[in-house]
This record gives sequence, C-alpha cells and structure tokens, in this order.
Amino acid sequence: KKLRNLDRFHAASIIRTGRVDKSDPYVVAFIGEYRLLKTRCIDNDLNPEFNEEFFCPVAHVTDKIGFKVFDKDTLVDDSLGNYFLPASELIKLVDEKDMQADP
Repeated sequence: KKLRNLDRFHAASIIRTGRVDKSDPYVVAFIGEYRLLKTRCIDNDLNPEFNEEFFCPVAHVTDKIGFKVFDKDTLVDDSLGNYFLPASELIKLVDEKDMQADP
C-alpha cells in the first residue's frame, strides 16, 4: 500500500439548489466503488474551500479517481456533479511531503 496525501480541495461555481439558500456542498472521492474520503459539509457556499487533509491508503490499480460533489439536504442529498482526475495527473502531483510520509 502507498499513502497519498490529499489536502487541496476546492470547488467553483456550484449551482444553487434552493430558492433562498445556497448549496451546502461536500465532496466524496472514490476509486471504483471504494470510497477514499469524504469532506465536511460547508454551509451556504457556492465556491467552497475544503481545507482538510487526508492520507489515503491506495492499493488499487486504476486509471482515474472520481470526485462527486453533493448538496447536503435534510432528507436526500442532491448530486451536484462529478469530476474524474486521471491517475497519471495525480502521480505528477507527488511532492516531498508525500515521499516523507511513505518512503
């Protein structure tokens, strides 16, 4: 297993789902059906900055990592969109901090 440090999440221009309030977004990242992480919900924000840090043990072979953005609601959370990051791009982003975390 390798650990990948993920700490730079943000979303821009999220759609407004309510008539009065802005969306209450959060992000779930996954490889296939395996959930890597879930951010906290940020209330009433269409351009959220998720300043959270995740160390994800990954032993999966994949060509992409999926990110799903949801709007937190009382009954059912609404899907706001998806983004798929090619695994080759994530590999390019390995930095010194990651190398120290998992030599």
